[in-house]
Amino acid sequence: MRLAMSTDNPITLPRRAVLAAGPSPVVDRCRRWLATDGEIDRLTERWALISGRRAEAAEAEAETATVEARLEELRCQQTQGLRDIADAEAQDMRDVVGKLAVVAAALRDDGGPLHDIVIEALAMLIKRGV
Repeated sequence: MRLAMSTDNPITLPRRAVLAAGPSPVVDRCRRWLATDGEIDRLTERWALISGRRAEAAEAEAETATVEARLEELRCQQTQGLRDIADAEAQDMRDVVGKLAVVAAALRDDGGPLHDIVIEALAMLIKRGV
């Protein structure tokens, strides 16, 4: 089941779900992971924009190197954050929502039925006020 983009955007739903969840150590880890994921998305877009410029080759090359170095650092943080989240045992439904939000964000680029299943589950939990 594909969710309607106007009300349950599969890109923003995971972030909204975690923001709506109350504080807990697991949810805090999920928030940090999603923030890193968002920064990676923004820097990847910036990298694509810089790489597309040819006129200012030397300047673009230096900026591209800076962005690539930051992306590498963020990807390492994200990998460790994902391990930390996987190792943390969910204590309540807020933690479950947080973990599902991270899975939804991680599957976002691949899309497909697994992503759709997780997004649908998140939307249902949010609708029920979890």
